[in-house]
Amino acid sequence: MILATVFFVTALIFFLIKGEPGGAAYAILHGLLSLATGFSIGLYMLAFVGLFSRHFQTYSPWVRYFSDSAYWIFIFHSIPTVVIALLLHDWAVAAEIKFLLVCSGTLFICLVTYQLFVRNGRIGEILNGRRYACAPWRQ
Repeated sequence: MILATVFFVTALIFFLIKGEPGGAAYAILHGLLSLATGFSIGLYMLAFVGLFSRHFQTYSPWVRYFSDSAYWIFIFHSIPTVVIALLLHDWAVAAEIKFLLVCSGTLFICLVTYQLFVRNGRIGEILNGRRYACAPWRQ
């Protein structure tokens, strides 16, 4: 994780100093930026796999619930994302606020539809293999 962060900070530095395309050192700095970004992404992936392998070895109903819902969210998320984004399009507020609203609204809608229509139904059986009696907050 530390090495990944070092490469990430290095990539940020290269990004800030690379300048405009066509500049004297642009090609070299852009290449170094690409290398540092690639190494940071690869090392962060390894670090997170190790982190989750170490700290999530025991069964948790919440982890199971979210891992089961992941496939449904992957399939369904684009619909609420586009609808919410279109609803917020003309709202004069910072893009970061809109982004957070779209993401949180999409997650909420996806989890509600998963719980109500997918988890204990035929779709849930197709996606996850078996039906569950209750949600993790009822156990």
